[in-house]
Amino acid sequence: MTLTGCQSMPENVQAFNNTLNQGIKSLNEALASTQQTTSTTATQSSKRAKSGYLTGAQCQNSLGKTKAQIESMSNETLTNQRAYALSSMGATYNFYLSDVSKRSVDLAGKPKDYPSICSLTLESNKASAKVLHWNII
Repeated sequence: MTLTGCQSMPENVQAFNNTLNQGIKSLNEALASTQQTTSTTATQSSKRAKSGYLTGAQCQNSLGKTKAQIESMSNETLTNQRAYALSSMGATYNFYLSDVSKRSVDLAGKPKDYPSICSLTLESNKASAKVLHWNII
């Protein structure tokens, strides 16, 4: 008998098999325990607002809200660098919508869901500036 990949075989293959099975069983139990903890943590964190995201309802009800209120809703500070468009006429900020998506095709030609975008135009870039226009893209 010729061995090409192994230089030695365990003396007791059955003992090796039992040890391997116990190791796999322990690993599976540890993974199952970790998965339950991760699932609970993910559920808890999903209840918190994602930074930079709004819901469709928040977008539609944003008319007249101040920049400070939008920052609070989106859990994000709206800086000049964050603005999609900034001019003396106003500021526009885009937010992903956490509960609205659109179906499109990716570069490989496969269907894919993309988050929709809420575009908010404010009268200026001051904290007291109010939303003049909203649009879901």
